[in-house]
This record gives sequence, C-alpha cells and structure tokens, in this order.
Amino acid sequence: MFEGGADEWPWHYLAEQHLQLSQGALSIRLSIENLAHSPMPVMLGLHPYFCDPNQAQLQAQTPSVWLTDSASLPTEEVATPLDWSFDRARLITAVPLDHCFTHWNGTAVIRWPDLRVDIRATNCRYLHVYAPSGREFFCVEPLSAAAGALNRNEATVVQPGARFEIQVSFAVGAA
Repeated sequence: MFEGGADEWPWHYLAEQHLQLSQGALSIRLSIENLAHSPMPVMLGLHPYFCDPNQAQLQAQTPSVWLTDSASLPTEEVATPLDWSFDRARLITAVPLDHCFTHWNGTAVIRWPDLRVDIRATNCRYLHVYAPSGREFFCVEPLSAAAGALNRNEATVVQPGARFEIQVSFAVGAA
C-alpha cells in the first residue's frame, strides 16, 4: 500500500499491489483509489521482462498501433501493419518494436520451444511490445492506457472515493 499525491501530482490517492502465487501461475492486481475531492485521471500497467527473445513467439490480437516519433512518443493510431501483427504466433524478434498496440482483448501467449506463458488481463486494452534488436530480453506490457494518454484525455477518470484496478495473470506451462 502507498498513499501519495497532493504534491507534484495534484490528486491524493491510495495505491495497492496484490500478488498471488499458485501452482504455475502469478496473478498481480494493481489498484488506485481517488482520495481527492475532484475526478482524477489514472493509468495502470505492468512492465514484465522476458528472456531469450530469439526463440520466443508472441500471439495476441493487436488490431491497431500507435506510431511514434523519434522520442518514442505516440503520434498517430493506425491499423497494425501486417509485419507487426501478432494475430498469428510469430517470433518476437521478427521486427524491432517499441510500440503500444490498442484495442487488445486482454489475452496473449508467449511460447518458447519448451515453455509457454499465458497472459490474461482485465481493464487493459493496450499491449506495449518492446523488442529491441540485439538484446537478450523483450517486454510484453499490459496497460490500461497508452503513453501520452493524459495529454489526449484518454486516461481512465476515477471519481472521488472510487477505485480503479487492473489484474494480470501469468500462467506458466509446457509448450
């Protein structure tokens, strides 16, 4: 639990993180409660790193994506180019990416030759994929909003006394 705000961030809030481990799975719930007297914009997300990108395949429904500028800030939402699509499982390293996909349905699967991770997320309509060229890691990040959402008025607005949460589960099993 963390209570903050009413400083650089003008709203007072209470943030919580709950972790639950079970056989072969991790579930993470992030929540934020607006303790202020006015509506508060919020964005929640997880940024897990995974290893061995050269053998990893990702499958996820990613119909739209934010194009970015030279500072990696989103500039335009477009239909996902075929080369970037994960609708069918493909190698994560096929194209270097650092982009946020939109209208995600909350499910994704990462497969290696002998391992599989099923990701299920609630209240996360965005999936950021960070797959830099030549690195030994990649990220598949469930988010409630894309970067820059505050500037576009696309963040979730939480009323005074209300709470917003996301939940993401990672189930690990054989491929």
